[in-house]
Amino acid sequence: MTSTHDFPTTGVELRYLLVASDYARSLAFYRDVLGATLVRQISDVLCLLSFGGSEFLLTVGGGPTQDKPTVTFAPPSDPEAVSSELNIRVPDCVAAYEVLRSRGAQFLTPPVDWGGPGCGPSCATAMVISLNSPRAVSRTKGRRKTMAMHIPLNIPLQQQIDEFIAEGASWLPSDLLRDLLRPIGQLVTSGAAEHALKEGEQAPDFTLPDAGGNAVSLSHLLRQGSVVVTFFRGQWCPYCHLALRAYQQAVPQLQAGSATLVAISPQTPDHNKALAEKLGLTFALLSDRGNQVARAYGLVFTIDKALHRAHVRVGAALPVFNGTDAWDLPMAATFLVAQSGTVRLAFVDPDFTRRLDPSVIVARLNELMG
Repeated sequence: MTSTHDFPTTGVELRYLLVASDYARSLAFYRDVLGATLVRQISDVLCLLSFGGSEFLLTVGGGPTQDKPTVTFAPPSDPEAVSSELNIRVPDCVAAYEVLRSRGAQFLTPPVDWGGPGCGPSCATAMVISLNSPRAVSRTKGRRKTMAMHIPLNIPLQQQIDEFIAEGASWLPSDLLRDLLRPIGQLVTSGAAEHALKEGEQAPDFTLPDAGGNAVSLSHLLRQGSVVVTFFRGQWCPYCHLALRAYQQAVPQLQAGSATLVAISPQTPDHNKALAEKLGLTFALLSDRGNQVARAYGLVFTIDKALHRAHVRVGAALPVFNGTDAWDLPMAATFLVAQSGTVRLAFVDPDFTRRLDPSVIVARLNELMG
C-alpha cells in the first residue's frame, strides 16, 4: 500500500500544455517540422504529442471550466516576451539547426557558441520561434530558392525553369528528386488536366482575400477589363518564384491591354504577403484556403501520404503554409478571362515544371483587342 507521504509515485507523469492561436498550423509545425509523433487526436482542437521521450498537449484558448472556474487559457500575446519554453537538448546543435531549417523552421539566430570550457557545436544554442507566435512565418530557405533567384530574367520563362532543373539535378538526392516529381506522373496517368476549366467556358466567380486581407472578386475586376488568373503552389515552390517574377515583368503590357493580373494559391495571406515582398510583386496574391476556387476550376489534387516526408525535407510542409491539415494543391494553370466571363485562353499542365510564358498571354490579349 502506498504511503500518504509518497509523492511522486510510480505512474505519475508530467505533461506540458501548449495553447496555440492557430491549432492546425501549430500541429503541422510540431508534427511535420519538428518531428513530434501524434499520439492521440482527442478532439478537433486538442491532441497529445510525443517528442524526445516527453509528451505534451496542444490545444487552443478557452475556459473557464468546472475544475478551473477562474482560469482562462490563452496563447501568448507578445512574441517578444517569454514566460516559459520547451528546451530541446541535441547532440549536435548545428546539425539540428540545418535539418529543422530545411523543413521550414524559423530561428531567431543561428546557433551561438558560448565559448565556455569545452564548448562547441554540441552545446551551441539556438531558439526556434513557435508557430503559435503571431509573428512566426515559416520560410523555406536554402539552395533551391537561392538558385532560382539568380537565374536571369531576360530569357523565356521555360528556359529559366529548365536551367533551374538542370542545376538542381546536380545536388538534389536522386531518391528525393524522384519522390518530388512522382505526382507529375500520377496526374498525367489519371488525365487530371482533362477535368479542368477549358477555353470557351465561363469562369467561376470568386471572392478571396489578398495579402492585406482585402476581398477581391473576379466579377468586380471584370468590370474594368479582362483578367488573367494564374494558380501557383506556394511560397515554398521555386518554379512558382520564377513564374511570378516573369509575370511581374509583363504587368505593364497587360495593363496596356486593360487586363488585371491576379495569382491564387492555397497558402495564407501572411505567406502571400511575405512572397510579394520578397519578389517585389505589384499584382494581387489571393489566398484560396482549402483550395475552394481551384476546385471549382478543376485543378485540385492530393499529395500521397507516402510523399509528405519528401516535401517536408525541402521545406514544403503544406499544412504550415496553408493553415489546414490537407495536402491538396492546384495544378499549374493560367486563364485569360474576357469581360464577358468567358475563358479565352486556358493553360493547365499536370507537370508543375511547365508554365505558360507571359508573352503568350500578351499576344492572345492583343489578338482579342483586334
